[in-house]
Amino acid sequence: MICRYFVFFIIFSVFGWIFETVYGMLYTGEWENRGFLYGPICPIYGTGAVSIIAVCDIITKASGGYELRWWQIFVIAFFGSFVLEYATSLLLEKKFHAKWWDYSNLPLNINGRVCLPASFLFGVAGLLVIYLIYPATNKLNSMIPQPFFEIVALIFMMIFAIDATLTISALTDFEKYIIDVSDAIDEHMETFMENLQERREEKLEEERERFFAEYAKHRLSGIGKVHLKATLRVKSFLYKVPDAVLANKYIEQAREFITRGFK
Repeated sequence: MICRYFVFFIIFSVFGWIFETVYGMLYTGEWENRGFLYGPICPIYGTGAVSIIAVCDIITKASGGYELRWWQIFVIAFFGSFVLEYATSLLLEKKFHAKWWDYSNLPLNINGRVCLPASFLFGVAGLLVIYLIYPATNKLNSMIPQPFFEIVALIFMMIFAIDATLTISALTDFEKYIIDVSDAIDEHMETFMENLQERREEKLEEERERFFAEYAKHRLSGIGKVHLKATLRVKSFLYKVPDAVLANKYIEQAREFITRGFK
């Protein structure tokens, strides 16, 4: 049972990644990895889909075979996605001081973490999962021998664990890079101030920007491509990072760095 649900989790996570990527391309006109992890999966979609499947299975078995109506499934998916998105957003912010999505520009949102239009779409997605995707996927999986199914689930678990480890490591290291850049700028500006006490404020800012550009390029050249690209998927860094403004500026510098081909 656990293996079956985990395979469903991976399948729906891939579907979610495809949806996010296609939506991003239509919205921005550019391709980008919209997921939290390196691989082509969005775990929040897999978690949501498996959760609604599990809830429906539990209710059906506990009630002696009662089949939920479409509107009941919609309500479960609607409020379930609401809780899942808010909790996931809050957890990621607490852990990494950053956010991967922001609904602040959409109506009826709560702290930019959830909004009515998105929850409505997830409610519709819940209907698609239960009535269309899940039956087709379940039928296909039933044709696979159980031993082979377990092996596939184990392989997926290993890949997922490696991907998650690399992503978390990259995001954790990024904060260290920002601290290093911030400390280097402060040290440089102290020396600069000692030698040029009478320089005007705008000249100081100009020197700060110049040094940042040079030092950021130096630090970026020492970061692996895999780690660097993981950081670029962050929507924006928040105030809890040692210097959130610098972190976001660093991200923009990194995007330019990648665009130039890491030169």
